[in-house]
Amino acid sequence: MKKIIIIFISLLSSFQIIYSADQLTLERNRVLQKMGDALFDDQCVLWFTDALTGRGLSQAKVTIDGIGNFTTDRSGLVFFDEPEDGEYFVLVEKEGYYDGEFYIEILNGTIVQTEKQYPIPPYNNLEDIRIVLTWDQYPYDLDSHLVKSGDYHISFRNMRTASDGSAMLDIDSMNGYGPETITIKRVNNYGAYSFYVHNFSESNNPNSYNLSRSNAVVRVYWKGRLLYTFYVPRNRKGTIWNVFEIRNGNILEINQIH
Repeated sequence: MKKIIIIFISLLSSFQIIYSADQLTLERNRVLQKMGDALFDDQCVLWFTDALTGRGLSQAKVTIDGIGNFTTDRSGLVFFDEPEDGEYFVLVEKEGYYDGEFYIEILNGTIVQTEKQYPIPPYNNLEDIRIVLTWDQYPYDLDSHLVKSGDYHISFRNMRTASDGSAMLDIDSMNGYGPETITIKRVNNYGAYSFYVHNFSESNNPNSYNLSRSNAVVRVYWKGRLLYTFYVPRNRKGTIWNVFEIRNGNILEINQIH
């Protein structure tokens, strides 16, 4: 009996240490458990997060055409009974945030989705850009990189904030899923920018296909709305995903892995 009690206390103490060191990861794991449980209750579930903090987006209004109106719980979750198969438009609204607009497909009572979460960034100035990266559980660590030619390189390693404050890495995720978000405060219409994603988890394995299998998505919010959505190319080997460039104030799609 003493051994059992000692083991229990040790596990509890370790759990508390982990929780305080990585509260966000534990919160995410609890959410994923809830999402898994919903499947056994014949329910569908959507998860919305704050793109700058990674925390659940609570008290957001979610309208699903043909299904109903909902409010996210404290974890950013919305649950609803399985509807008929089909495609449904989803609108997410919360004061101070961009509107989220996307479609979900229901097949055999299940949401056909490659994304576990839908990050919504706080609203910023019309001329500011927010670039939001999400992916699946693996690889654990994908990194966002923003390079302004002849000026700065924003990433977790090189510079979290440009020297003039014009761009910054808002959040860095190292345990899968994301989000990772970069904000450009001032876009130089005469400047040249490139944005790419690096599979840091497999930096030494250039023949890996795991980046292309990560279900990574990059969303670009600019001029008051979601302007572009890029999906990682499938069945390509490499650890670098060149997503887009900005030249003369225009976004140019690249969308290549090497």
